[in-house]
Amino acid sequence: MFRLFDGDPIQYHALEYRSDRRFQRTEHEFDENGAPTEHFHSARQKIVEDRWNAIQQYISQDDSCLDIGAGGGTFAKQLDEHVKNIDCTEVNPRLAAECKRLGFNTSEGDFLEMTFSKKYDIVFAWHVLEHIPDAAQFIEKASRLARKLFILEIPINRAIPEKFDGHYHHFTNVSLRLMLREPNIISVMHGVQAPALLAIVRPSGRNKQL
Repeated sequence: MFRLFDGDPIQYHALEYRSDRRFQRTEHEFDENGAPTEHFHSARQKIVEDRWNAIQQYISQDDSCLDIGAGGGTFAKQLDEHVKNIDCTEVNPRLAAECKRLGFNTSEGDFLEMTFSKKYDIVFAWHVLEHIPDAAQFIEKASRLARKLFILEIPINRAIPEKFDGHYHHFTNVSLRLMLREPNIISVMHGVQAPALLAIVRPSGRNKQL
């Protein structure tokens, strides 16, 4: 199901989404200037550890990675020691600043408006696709940037709240598979932030033997 939002999606996610207390996992996640605190990272540490446990069989030390919608860089920090390098994108300027503070090359703004001078072995999008109005364009661009794999997680079977919560798309198992195109899918498993699905996707045109 697609839910229309009349506002500016980039402005909403940059200025409103993270300030909404519905999406904060614990108290004191941001300081008086709006910058993430250690509470922000500690509240997400178990999540990023579980993500790593779920995908580590697909990752090698030689991989270059891109984390789209990296938030404050908590996952990138978890992954950093296991890969060659990881770059980030983030629409929220304060979270993008936190990614940079952690030492990651970070592009701020709308991923679909960005240009990239290189490809990556692995591209990640953790709970991002549901926030993108043109999901098909997002998948196509992310897949073009990935040499080996596109790995994403999305919520499924969620009740639709009365107030817009940043989610344009409300997926089911079937609709996600249709969007990703079944021949490109290597694996779909239960996601970490349940109810969710975690998909391992082969970029279009890649040989099935990885």
